[in-house]
Amino acid sequence: LEPGETPQEAAIREGFEETGLHLRIIREALHVQLPTADGRKFDVHDFVATVVGGTLRHGDDALDARWFSHDELDSVELTKGLLDYLREAGIGHGFEDPKNSGHHH
Repeated sequence: LEPGETPQEAAIREGFEETGLHLRIIREALHVQLPTADGRKFDVHDFVATVVGGTLRHGDDALDARWFSHDELDSVELTKGLLDYLREAGIGHGFEDPKNSGHHH
């Protein structure tokens, strides 16, 4: 977080910096505090958002950025447990690739 920035504002800023997409937060999906090795707590906020503008591109920390169908996700290398978490949380269920849709969900 930047000084004075809310987690929602940080998610919108980071989303644009990392993907080129302008986002609108729909809801917070998860907020957990994870302990660090030095005894502090690391706040993790996950949000459900919708794309409201911009053009998908990769940031400087990635080689590529693109949309995946639900079926394609099974063959993509992801952080361990991420796909199960997303499915259990219902995140992305019923969503479409915005470039192939007349509207955003």
